[in-house]
Order: sequence, then C-alpha cells, then structure tokens
Amino acid sequence: LSDDSLINKSNGLSGLHLGSKVFLFNDKGIFPKGTLLYGVSLPILGSKDFRPSYSAAEIMFLFLNRITPFYEFEYNLGVQWDGNTKNAAYAYALNNEFEINRKMHCFIELYGYFYENSGKDDRFNGSFVNDHRVNGGIWYLFNQGLQLDLSGGVGLSKVSPDYYFAIGLSNRLKLGKRN
Repeated sequence: LSDDSLINKSNGLSGLHLGSKVFLFNDKGIFPKGTLLYGVSLPILGSKDFRPSYSAAEIMFLFLNRITPFYEFEYNLGVQWDGNTKNAAYAYALNNEFEINRKMHCFIELYGYFYENSGKDDRFNGSFVNDHRVNGGIWYLFNQGLQLDLSGGVGLSKVSPDYYFAIGLSNRLKLGKRN
C-alpha cells in the first residue's frame, strides 16, 4: 500500500521571461571572452504552477575559452532571485560545447545552485541547499540572428527536478553600427 496523495504532478508552460546579453570583453590568450546576462521574470502569462509569485531577476557573468576550432569550454557565475522567496540562489555552470558544423552545435553541461536558507525571521541563516544538475542538447543557427535550441537534463541532488525538456528560439537584435 502506498499513499499517492503526497505526489504532485504538474504540466504547463513557464511564465514570461525577458532578458539580454551584453558583450563585455574579447578573449586574449588564456583570458576568456566575457559577457553579462541579465533578465527578469514577470508573474504573468504561463501556467500558474510555473510562474513566480513576484517578479524574479538574474545576473550572470559568462566566460568562454575556445580550446580548438571545434571545442569551447564555458563557465558561468551569478546570482538569481526566483520570485517565490526573498532569498538568493548562487548559480554556476561548466559547459562543453562542440561544433558539428557551422550551423549546428551540441553541448553537455554540469550546473547548479546554492540556495540561501532562511531562519524564523525570514533572514539568511548561513546555510545553503545544494541543487546540482546535468543537461545536454543541440542548437541550430538559421542565420546570423535566429537560433533554435533543444535540450534536456536530469537532477543530481535530492531537491533537483527529476528531468526536464526545453525548446527555445533566440533572436539577436543589432543596435547601432558595428563591423
């Protein structure tokens, strides 16, 4: 006998997320290329189970070293607020990306979060919950500005989601003149 009343299964789309990447500096020798990623998630649209209760935000520093003409190693550090608690989550990622051809790439990534825990007064109590995951996928570049992403992954920690699948479409906007 088992009690399935404790199991909560949900399906649906996530809420509206707006973000951007800003180029910071180019790679030179062993020094990486650097980019700033920032975004906000709004508690509108999407399935109620997957959108934040409040506005959420993220700030990430993205670094990239090209090792060979077809292999890049990427590593990221940042902080996020999920829109459901006041506490921050400190994020990391270690990504291996391989170029299949000029338009198609694949990747495998280890990433995770260190979530701040709260005490009774809703303040950070000095401890963290660890959430580690692995994912992989492919992306296809239709032209200089339009990209399709397909990915999926699994959780490695007790608090991590069991699995996920994602599809994304990115459009790069050109602002101003640039060679």
